[in-house]
Amino acid sequence: MKGLVKALASIRLTTWLLTASVAVLLLGSFYVQADRKLFTPLNNGLLPDWFRETVAKAPGEVWWFPLLVITLTLLGINNAACILDRLSLHWRLRAATGNRVFFHRIIPSLVHACFGFILLGHLLSVAAGYRLVAPVAAGQTTSLPGGAEMQFADTRCEFYAAPFAGQLRDCVVPVKLSVGGEVDDGELAVGRPLYWHGFQAHLSTVGSAQPGHTPALQVIVKRDPGSRVIISCFPIMILLLLIYYGFAPATKSNGNGIPLSASS
Repeated sequence: MKGLVKALASIRLTTWLLTASVAVLLLGSFYVQADRKLFTPLNNGLLPDWFRETVAKAPGEVWWFPLLVITLTLLGINNAACILDRLSLHWRLRAATGNRVFFHRIIPSLVHACFGFILLGHLLSVAAGYRLVAPVAAGQTTSLPGGAEMQFADTRCEFYAAPFAGQLRDCVVPVKLSVGGEVDDGELAVGRPLYWHGFQAHLSTVGSAQPGHTPALQVIVKRDPGSRVIISCFPIMILLLLIYYGFAPATKSNGNGIPLSASS
């Protein structure tokens, strides 16, 4: 097991995987630039749904995507092995360095681990959960999972006065939310999401409208299972960095982060 971790933690392997990932990303960017409409649904939809539909109609445009997933997955495994290898090293040295130095030395690895979990949270956000894009119209009812419903009332829009006369300032849509006999009132507004029973509802404009006229609106409703992971890990990472730079123990090292007493 130890030998496997050492092999997977190879810096040479990291270099090759980074090079491969960048090369595939660069190659994929040409396909995205060539047919933006094919990739636009990724902005609002889930990644597995988009890939399944795109492979069916344009397999030649997304052949590189599974290759990117493979290289990034291997890079993630390599990063995890590097973290484990470094933690193992400092665990063996903690008797010589002391607990305070030991904790300070492993903080960079813990920060890397937090960053990895944040990336996994983003992956979870685009690959799982629920997303719906629907037009907003007075009296319209949108069905949500679990028997929930969202009914829209009349849109109220405000516009700027001179010198930006007619430009949209704000739009508010009152909504009635119901599930299992429970009914709640809420408001959707551009830039101010509505949170309800695990759902996030975002109001946005569609296209452009004449000055002083109410624009077409749409609502994006989603359940984002990765947001909790991201929100939890980010402050932990910031706290670890503050501890690392604010409370560094005074020790002499051999230049590799290992105290002289432990490297002899």
